Amino acid sequence: MLHRYGGFYFGVAAGDYDNEGYPDTYMTGYGRSVLYHNNGDGTFTDVTATACVANEDNWATAAGWFDFDHAGRLDLLVTNYLKYDWNHDLLRSSRGGSPSLLRPFSLRWFEYAPLP
Repeated sequence: MLHRYGGFYFGVAAGDYDNEGYPDTYMTGYGRSVLYHNNGDGTFTDVTATACVANEDNWATAAGWFDFDHAGRLDLLVTNYLKYDWNHDLLRSSRGGSPSLLRPFSLRWFEYAPLP
């Protein structure tokens, strides 16, 4: 699947973002990340453009699915490398519509102090 895009891919997150019962796959990468919708028949469709999750011009290293707004649909958190700040991207799912991208999304609760 990824041979069309080239580049380097670092992480993968599987989650059923559309609640159809099949795990969809988001792959994080350098320059571009990719979201594949599981068709339920052993094939996947690239829906990156329609879902607005290419994360271009970033170096995405990890992602995770969770229900950010308790709406019963999975949202996607993407962490980016080499930005040197705490801002990352959160894709918020919506029922029957286009997802919304909350950018920047701050992860400040993960701050820690180094040990002396």
